[in-house]
Amino acid sequence: MLIYSSSFVPNTTINAVKGINRLVVFARNDSETKNKSVVFNVSVANFAPILQNMSNLFVCEDRSLSVFFNATDVDYDPISFLLSPNNPFFAEFRRFDGSASIGELFSIVLRKAHARGNRVYEETLFAIDDDNFVDSKQFNITVIEVNHAPVLQNLGTTTAGINETFYIQINATDLEDGTNADGRLRFNLTFLSGIPFFKINETFGIINVTPNDTHRGTYNIEVCVNDSGIAGHPNLTNVCGETNASKYNCILWQLTVTNINRPPNITDWWNSKTNNRRLNITIQELENILFNISVIDPDGTIPDNYWYLDGRGVHFNRSNTDSFFYPTNIGDAGKHILLIQATDGLLNDSRQWNITILPTFVPPPSVGGAGGKLECIPKWGCEDWSVCQNANLAKQVEDIFYGCVLQRIGEEYCGFQLRKCIDVNSCNVTRNRPAEIQSCLYSEDPQCFDGIRNCHSGRCEILVDCGGPCKPCATCSDGIKNQNEQGIDCGGPCPFKCPEIEKPERIRFLGLIIWLALFLIIIMIVVLFYIVWRIQKMKERYKYAIKKWVR
Repeated sequence: MLIYSSSFVPNTTINAVKGINRLVVFARNDSETKNKSVVFNVSVANFAPILQNMSNLFVCEDRSLSVFFNATDVDYDPISFLLSPNNPFFAEFRRFDGSASIGELFSIVLRKAHARGNRVYEETLFAIDDDNFVDSKQFNITVIEVNHAPVLQNLGTTTAGINETFYIQINATDLEDGTNADGRLRFNLTFLSGIPFFKINETFGIINVTPNDTHRGTYNIEVCVNDSGIAGHPNLTNVCGETNASKYNCILWQLTVTNINRPPNITDWWNSKTNNRRLNITIQELENILFNISVIDPDGTIPDNYWYLDGRGVHFNRSNTDSFFYPTNIGDAGKHILLIQATDGLLNDSRQWNITILPTFVPPPSVGGAGGKLECIPKWGCEDWSVCQNANLAKQVEDIFYGCVLQRIGEEYCGFQLRKCIDVNSCNVTRNRPAEIQSCLYSEDPQCFDGIRNCHSGRCEILVDCGGPCKPCATCSDGIKNQNEQGIDCGGPCPFKCPEIEKPERIRFLGLIIWLALFLIIIMIVVLFYIVWRIQKMKERYKYAIKKWVR
C-alpha cells in the first residue's frame, strides 16, 4: 500500500502505484488541523514478464556453473524462475534490484558422468509472474570434458629373492581410458640407480623376472603410465585452460634383491611429551605432541613408514627417520592408539603408543566475536516434483490432507508429490532446505490436456497443460500471435506496443486503386457506346443498300 500525505495544494500531482493506495489531505489554520483520507485501488492491465536473452553456455568438467540473469516486469510483480529440465542445473530467484528480478543459474560440481563426450544439455528457462504470465528462453549448456592424469598403484618398498620368480602387475586407473585390462594405457619404467635388468610390459604393466646373484642390491625405480588423451572440444583451451594431449603419472619404487631378507629395525623412538621412549602417554585436549622414530634395514633398504591412528592411516613416508605431529582438539578425550609400522615390503617392525587424552574445559566464544570459522552457507537446488500420488500412500497423511484443505482440494482428489533438493555447496546441514513433499491435485492419468498443472512423463508442466512435457507456453517472444495479443508478440498482455500503421500511405494507395477502377469503368462504357453506335450505323447502311438493289 502506498500512503501519500501532503498538505492540500490545488493541482497537486500524486504518483499512485498498482494496488491499494491511501491519500491523506490536511487542512490547517492558526488554531487547528484537520484531515481527510481516502483509500483507492489502482487496477491496471497485467503484462507478462520479459526475460533477458540467454546465450549458449560452456562449463568445464570438475567445476560448477554460476551465471546471473534478470527479468523485468512493468507491473513490478514478483517473478519466480524455473529451469526445465533440471539437475544438474538449477535456477532460483536471488534478489530484486528495483528494476529487475535477478536470478542465478547454477549447478553441482560437474563430473565425468555429466561431461563425457562434451555433453550438450538443451535447457529452457522460464520467468513466471503472479498472474501466471510467462516468458521463456531456450539455450544450450555444454559441459566440456577434460582429460585426467591416470592414477598409479603405490608400490612402496618391495623385496625380491635371488633365484626366485618375482611377478607383479602395477595397476593403474584412468577416468577416460579405464584400467590395465582396457589396453589404452602405456607403462614404462626407468632405473634411477643400479644397472637395469628387467622391463615392464608396456600395455598391461606386468613385471616378470627371476633375479640372480649379480642383481643383488637395492634399486630406485621410476614407474610411469601415460593415457591416450581425448578428442577435445574447440573451447577446451580458452574456457578450461586445458589441452587434449596425453597425461601421465609417475611413482618412485624401491626394489631390494637379496638372498636372505632381514626385517627393518626401529632403533629409536621418542615423543615430545615425555622426552623418552615411554609408550604410555597422558595429555590434555588441545595439547599437541610430536613423535619420532629411527629405522635401520640390514639389507640397505630404505623402509616405508606407515602411521595409523586408531586403525586409520594418517601418514606415510619413506625414510630412515620419520616423525608424526598429532594436534588434539576438543572432543578427542578418551583412549587412542598410535601405531608406526616400518616395512621393507615383506617384513616389518612396529611400535605402539597408548595415548590417554583428558578433557579440557573451554569457555564458549562470545557471540559476534571476530576470527571465527567461516560459515558454510547452503545453496539449494531442487529437482522437479514427482507424479502426484494418492494421499493415502503418504507417510504424513494428516499433513497432506491439511495441505489439500488449504488449497481447497477435496479429500477424494487429495494427493502428494516428492522431490529431492541438493545443496550444491555440500555444507552437510539441513538449514533452509526447501520442502521436499507437498499436497497436490491427484489425477489417475495426468496428461497435457486435463486442465491441471501437474507432473508426468518425467517432467513438470510450467503452466496448466503447457511447458515441460507439453506444448510450449505462449509468451511474448515466441513469434506467434496468441494470448489475446494485438499483433505478433505485441499488445494485449505483452509490454511491447504494436507498430503503428502508416494510414496516409494506405489511404493514398487505396485512393489510387479506386481512381484507376473508375477510369477503367469509364473507358469500358465509352467503348461500349462506340460499339453500339457502329452497329447501328452498319444496320442503316445495309438497309439502304438492300432497298437500292431491289429497285
